[in-house]
Amino acid sequence: MNPGGSVKDRVAKQMIVEAEEQGLLRGGSTVYEGTAGSTGISLALAANARGYRCHIFMPDDQAKEKSDLLERLGAHVDRVRPVSFSNPQQFCNQARRSAAEDPHGGLFANQFENLANYRAHYLHTGPEIWEQTEGRLDAFVCAAGTGGTIAGISTFLKERDPKIKVYLIDPPGSALFNKVNTGVLFAHEDREGKRKKVFYPRGQGAGGERKPPCEGH
Repeated sequence: MNPGGSVKDRVAKQMIVEAEEQGLLRGGSTVYEGTAGSTGISLALAANARGYRCHIFMPDDQAKEKSDLLERLGAHVDRVRPVSFSNPQQFCNQARRSAAEDPHGGLFANQFENLANYRAHYLHTGPEIWEQTEGRLDAFVCAAGTGGTIAGISTFLKERDPKIKVYLIDPPGSALFNKVNTGVLFAHEDREGKRKKVFYPRGQGAGGERKPPCEGH
């Protein structure tokens, strides 16, 4: 079940549980994250349930309903101007810096680089799909933001049956669309924010312009 409304609930739980196991969280700690919305909602739920505070940084061009919901779930929300990842004021960079400066030892959840994102789906979501379909699968189709969902699930499923096809569905305008079709994740000018991109309507938070780490797969 996904009480927060997305598969990010699994990721949030996995990140917090692993941080607890590593001694990175204690009662009263604050979990910081930069997010377009879904991961923040899940972290707010999970952090609240386990006795932690949650501080979310998100671009101010995202739907206001997302930040309203986050605040109702008890999170502190900073809506910040969208800027290039190379800019210190980019929302993920602000979350990272705030966690490092927290005198009580804040945790930067870091969904883009945290391999708990991948493991949540490799250890849990993938096995659930396999069990519920009794292994009768021809293909797995998924969109991507951080890449953790499609990476974790597809790795598990293909270990069970290498013949299963995996399809990444992402709209034009997405960096991942560009990577698959041209071999280029993004242009240097785009990364540095020096060139205005072509606008395509697409889902908020999809197709981020970052290459996350992998875990030997």
